[in-house]
Amino acid sequence: MQSEMVLAGRYRLEERLGRGGMGEVWRAFDPHLEREVAVKVIVGGGGDDVLIRRFQREARIAAGIQHPGITAVHDFGRHDGQLFLVMELLRGRDLGAVLADHPEGLPLDLLVSVSVQAAEALRAAHAHRVVHRDLKPGNLFLLDTGHVKICDFGIAHIADATSQLTAVGTALGTPAFMPPEQWKGEEVDASSDVYAFGAVLHTMLTGRVPFSGTLPALMAQHLTQPPPPVLEARPDIPAELADLVARMLAKEPAERPASDELGELIRRAAGAGPQGGAAPLAPSPAASPVHTERPVPAAPQTPPPPSAPAPPPYATGQYPSGPPPAHATGYAAPGPYPPQGPPPHPTGYPAPGPYPPQAPPPHPTGYAAPGPYPPAPPPSYGSPPPAGDPQTMFTLGLRHREQGDVAGAESWYRRAAEAGHIDSMFNLALLSRERGDTAEAEQWYRRAAEAGDPDAMVNLGDLLKDRGETAEAETWHRRAAEAGHVASMHTLGNLLYGRGDAAEAETWWRRAAEGGNIRAMALLGNLLEQRGDILGAEQWYRRAAESGNIDAMVNLGVLLENRRDTFGAEQWYRRAAEAGDIDAMANLGSLLQGRGDVGGAQYWWRRAAQSGSTRAIRHLDQLG
Repeated sequence: MQSEMVLAGRYRLEERLGRGGMGEVWRAFDPHLEREVAVKVIVGGGGDDVLIRRFQREARIAAGIQHPGITAVHDFGRHDGQLFLVMELLRGRDLGAVLADHPEGLPLDLLVSVSVQAAEALRAAHAHRVVHRDLKPGNLFLLDTGHVKICDFGIAHIADATSQLTAVGTALGTPAFMPPEQWKGEEVDASSDVYAFGAVLHTMLTGRVPFSGTLPALMAQHLTQPPPPVLEARPDIPAELADLVARMLAKEPAERPASDELGELIRRAAGAGPQGGAAPLAPSPAASPVHTERPVPAAPQTPPPPSAPAPPPYATGQYPSGPPPAHATGYAAPGPYPPQGPPPHPTGYPAPGPYPPQAPPPHPTGYAAPGPYPPAPPPSYGSPPPAGDPQTMFTLGLRHREQGDVAGAESWYRRAAEAGHIDSMFNLALLSRERGDTAEAEQWYRRAAEAGDPDAMVNLGDLLKDRGETAEAETWHRRAAEAGHVASMHTLGNLLYGRGDAAEAETWWRRAAEGGNIRAMALLGNLLEQRGDILGAEQWYRRAAESGNIDAMVNLGVLLENRRDTFGAEQWYRRAAEAGDIDAMANLGSLLQGRGDVGGAQYWWRRAAQSGSTRAIRHLDQLG
């Protein structure tokens, strides 16, 4: 996989975020919905029927779990024989990276916040009869907002079907956190996740996994030996919490606490009390929302005459029995609740009747007059929009789209587009491509591009590139790049480099890099390094690395280590390793071993080995 590759004609890979034992995770862009996503690519798995069935089932199951503490799955598919999973893009750090900052264990308040949120998410998964099977610090993600999500139900199954899709003798999971029954190849269930979560809690408390060593040693310890007492490493924590961790790590599944009680048990054991709840970590400013389509300012509304009587409640669509208020915990208070009426129609015109019965007028005695009451008449919303006004049609299309009425949105976009409205052409193309009609999408992108819309030029260029028409794709990306579109400068550089024109590719990558495109900075650094301009390469690697590009961090670390700047190399390896890059973990381990820090080297090699790095496994085997 490489940057700018488009999977299934839709998801454009932008930056590799990490690599693991089963594949790679990329930051990608979905042009249909105009949003960034995370794409997990399963390398080399598309020809294995067993893996394909397991992958398809896990994707459908994971997509069906709706919980704020579980990473949302949007889509899955195959591309050129490789399986991929499309998920929400998370911003923050995994628990493994957080633990690296706390080698003696997490502070108690942070631990309670993380573990209670994770326990509630795990309870939701188990309610759907889904077993994670691979809980570990790397699969708990702390968002920048302070909330926690469980990631990568990559080997999850419906409990009833586990034995059907797992090959005999295959123990899927991470050795340091696997329960005894998983080591023995037996059926796993929710209690198996409780054991793995107990091992994660032990690691969070002490900074060390409960058991370590070679695979045979790990297996023997998980099967026969009790874990080291938590209180020996953390005498400052409540004894009840240490006892709970020990119970979660019981060898017999029946002796472990139930998963639906874990959140409450952790709160009580830590002294938070049954109602305390675990607050999320300190929030950061929210990112700006991404619009699916181009919005316009809301059309001004004509206020009603001052003397107009207020309409009855049902006539406005504002029903007296609305949804329950938000609960302080983020979950709804117990129901049942009266049904909520339908919202106002997005166009401002009423939905078809019948309408609920009108409430009775007040009785002079203070008591209601006997019913029944006649139905309320539909409200009047004034005159229809001006005939032939493309901007109004476009606005109506947006309102239909916001309410999920795709057909209505398309109808209004089409009328406005046929009247020459460029933004409507663009949005109509997006809807066409979303439903798989690339021919009509191309038609409307082309009309908008020929009218001078740079974004349409970009999307038309991407569409052509996806189907192999790179010459015309280059033409449209060149027009967009010459109009100042920075992303097209980057893509044009890729196209030029792909056909062997490295000189002009450098020109456009440089323009894109100078315009702030991070991926172009990293590519430019790589190009300069290949031709021996190490100082130039370092400059652009550093700019990309400081902007968060993980590949650039690793490449910059290698450059610095080659010139014996081990302090600078360690800094960048560590940043990339904390972001989950296994090459950086292995490099950092080697660097630390070279300066005599065997403990630090083992730590990073173990983390890389847990993610599938054969190089790290070899280093650990050599250490014995």
